[in-house]
Amino acid sequence: MTRSVASARTVAGARTVAGNRLGVQSFTGSLGFDGTSSTLTSAVAPATTGFSLGFWIQYISGANMVFYTTALATDGFRLVENGNNNLFFAVYNNTTALSSSTTPAGSFQHGSWVHVVATFSSTPGVGIAIYINGVLSASNIATGTMSVATGKLLSFMVKSYSASGYVKGSLANIVFQNTSTPWTAAQILSLWQYGVVPAGATFIYALNQTSGTVATDSSGNSNNGTVANGIWSSTNFPTTLRLNA
Repeated sequence: MTRSVASARTVAGARTVAGNRLGVQSFTGSLGFDGTSSTLTSAVAPATTGFSLGFWIQYISGANMVFYTTALATDGFRLVENGNNNLFFAVYNNTTALSSSTTPAGSFQHGSWVHVVATFSSTPGVGIAIYINGVLSASNIATGTMSVATGKLLSFMVKSYSASGYVKGSLANIVFQNTSTPWTAAQILSLWQYGVVPAGATFIYALNQTSGTVATDSSGNSNNGTVANGIWSSTNFPTTLRLNA
């Protein structure tokens, strides 16, 4: 059984048009980050054998979009803006990178709402993948399990190991699942186009509250996140995105 993100609505007419994939979704709020002090921290840590993570982001500046590590390139993983309108995703076992991958230059649009999915599995022959707006943008094989970032949780828009490297922008509809079976391409496409969440989500942060320091988990697991110095917006954000098929 699938679960729809509380703030996402299926919009009629999402279809293939003139060879381009058209995704239409709207959501009724978001959480803004000021680039100097705003953070969001999850209630749970990623599993060492695999996870799938998806979110909408309106990126403005900075690098450290999602971090789970005790120090740079030592354990856990990081997903960052790589400085060339693209994304870099790496998973570590101690100081060894199990796998890393970089999307093509220009693949990550700044200033507009973009949907990003990052997956990791320690299953032999699987590895990591990055999807942008429902389309696979980069992938690589990984061998082994991710090492634990002791004492850390998922940190959004800041480094997990120091109060620095803040990102300016906004997030909405974060979906996370601890699983060694990554979301399929069809599930990721449906999540992007319609907001349909794959079954078994560990937490879902719609981020459609209007105030407070809690990111409410709508998965039913009560894995609420913690917000610091966030900027809540109740504006309805429609997203209409076309990608070459």
